[in-house]
Amino acid sequence: MSEVKIGIITLSASDNCGSLLQAYSLQEYIKKEYDADVKIINLITKESEKLYALIPKPFYKYPRKFLFCLRYYFLNKQQKDDYKRYRERKLQLTSKIYSNKEELSTIDRDYNFDIIIAGSDQIWNIGMTDFSECFYLPIETRAKKISYAASLGGMSVIPEQKVDIIKRYVSEFSMLSVREKMGAITLSSITDREVS
Repeated sequence: MSEVKIGIITLSASDNCGSLLQAYSLQEYIKKEYDADVKIINLITKESEKLYALIPKPFYKYPRKFLFCLRYYFLNKQQKDDYKRYRERKLQLTSKIYSNKEELSTIDRDYNFDIIIAGSDQIWNIGMTDFSECFYLPIETRAKKISYAASLGGMSVIPEQKVDIIKRYVSEFSMLSVREKMGAITLSSITDREVS
């Protein structure tokens, strides 16, 4: 029997300890427990690039924020380089970088995953600055879609204009689990599905 190929889509582009540690932990757990070939989908959106820029563009308009960034530029650059090194050494990222859902739609051709896991972290928090619909896997794929401890960021109400689109994306998942009880209630109410 051939090895199962599992992809993970999460906030792996975040310069954030928690995001990187949860990505690494899930990757390692799946490798160990299921003896699977695991890759983290290298998703770097324009939103995440803006958010984690050394000097975010909006700061140019505010002298105090701009000067603060300049004052700590080398310290922040060192920290950013450390995050980059951690990704390179610890995360088994896909060699192809995806930045939007159009690029992500080639995932079957590129990697032919059997399963794609969305999670964990706040990937379904539509209020995040670096939120992307890519975390809902809005693509046609032969892979089974599973959410694992995906967080809506404590959101109890999804904006009306987003309900239909989220319902459509989530309905394509074989299994649904979220981090918070409120997230499970919220998704259950719009999908009529059990969400653990």
